[in-house]
Amino acid sequence: MKTLAKIMLLSACLSLAACGSASLAPNAGAARNSIVPSLGGAGPVWPMQAQTNAVAGTIFVVDAGANEVETFPANGNGNIAPKTVIAGANTQLNGPIGMAVNAKGDMYVACNGTNTVNEYAAGAKGNAKPIRQIFGHNTDIANPIGVALDSKGEIYVSTGNQNTIIVFASNANGNVAPIRRLRGNFTLLAAPAGMAINSKDELLVADVQSSAVTVYAPNAGGNTPPIAQITGPNTAIKLPSSVAVDTSDHIFVSNESESTLVEFTSTANGNVAPIREINGSKTNIDQPAGLAVDKAGTIFVSNLANSTITTYVPKAKGNAPPATTIAGAKTQLNTPFGLSEL
Repeated sequence: MKTLAKIMLLSACLSLAACGSASLAPNAGAARNSIVPSLGGAGPVWPMQAQTNAVAGTIFVVDAGANEVETFPANGNGNIAPKTVIAGANTQLNGPIGMAVNAKGDMYVACNGTNTVNEYAAGAKGNAKPIRQIFGHNTDIANPIGVALDSKGEIYVSTGNQNTIIVFASNANGNVAPIRRLRGNFTLLAAPAGMAINSKDELLVADVQSSAVTVYAPNAGGNTPPIAQITGPNTAIKLPSSVAVDTSDHIFVSNESESTLVEFTSTANGNVAPIREINGSKTNIDQPAGLAVDKAGTIFVSNLANSTITTYVPKAKGNAPPATTIAGAKTQLNTPFGLSEL
């Protein structure tokens, strides 16, 4: 069974395996073999921004089981082939879990297997090399889970086993130090996974262990307390895998353990009830991992347990069936994790 709770233990094993079997340096010669043990155990999340660019109308998803990045049309439905696939030894994809996309369509992928963040050019496909790679001891990256981008292009990486958010400059490349770290008891970070950044550049973090979404002021670093935290039984948040925001900064959360989605207002704080829930057997939500919301309010979800991408109309609630479902052998979906939509 694929469960998010196992990812924190699995990622530690992946990191150890990577140290013995694969170089962290870009273009290190020998191809990196997959060290994901069928990933029958799990995964978290990652939030993703929806923006408009030359590849608008595209879903981006990282597939940990296949070591691939796959794209689909945003209105895709059924057993369809991907628009593009990034795969092969040159890609240096190894345990890809987190995904973010910038306004140009460049793709940022957190690889749990090799403790790296790889960037691929907009439109990249096939056995494409990363155009940049953040790797090495100075980066402090260990067991990366999620990746997100702020309005300045700064790169945020969540490291679940370290209870830390690491931030890099927009042009970071190679074995570089972060520009800041968010960690310490006052941060309330316990097992950070998926992240999102709202229109104010506030950082939102889905925290697995504390079953919470924690919000931080722009440029927060060090042992800084959050400015808000949504947690408690009224919230219906339990083992959250992803967090995303819409154009009104409403907060959307996917619950991996419950196979549900919940929505909160932009100012939600404390033990507050969601303003909307999507749950039930008709939804076809099954261990949701990636989550995104487009400008129209359509919700996109990658589901680990049934290897699908499902979408929901802007006003969907309750036991609502998906508007579209991408599923089947032609899709190549195996273990879909982080998801973005442009």
